[in-house]
Amino acid sequence: MTTQSLQAKVRRLLAANASMASPAILASLKGVSEFIPSGKNDLAARRQLQHKLEERNLQHCKQLLARFGCVSRMLVDAEETLDNLQRSIEDASTRVQAVRDSTGALVEQASALNHERSILQKKNEVVGSLLQQFQLQPEHVL
Repeated sequence: MTTQSLQAKVRRLLAANASMASPAILASLKGVSEFIPSGKNDLAARRQLQHKLEERNLQHCKQLLARFGCVSRMLVDAEETLDNLQRSIEDASTRVQAVRDSTGALVEQASALNHERSILQKKNEVVGSLLQQFQLQPEHVL
């Protein structure tokens, strides 16, 4: 099968179905036409075509890996950063809990002392009031 007969078949196919004439299909056909050996359609030509397609596929895969290598590194770096952040948050939470635990007893003790102080102040006021009422004044002393 010659290239001219192949082109004629492609034209008939495209003419028969207008939806197949999309830019994507035309670009695909153009890409495949680069690999079709001119004027040959024998076993060796088809094997050569298969080899060329596989080689091109390998090149595309290598390009894809090379282009996404930096994205992969960025994702690994982001994951490490998030892991470090998680560890920092856990450490801070542990410290906050330790401070709460250690200051809890101190707060309770301070509250008890404040309560005791208020009781002592009331007692002091009562004693002061009693002394004022029942203490002899200098003019009453003989």
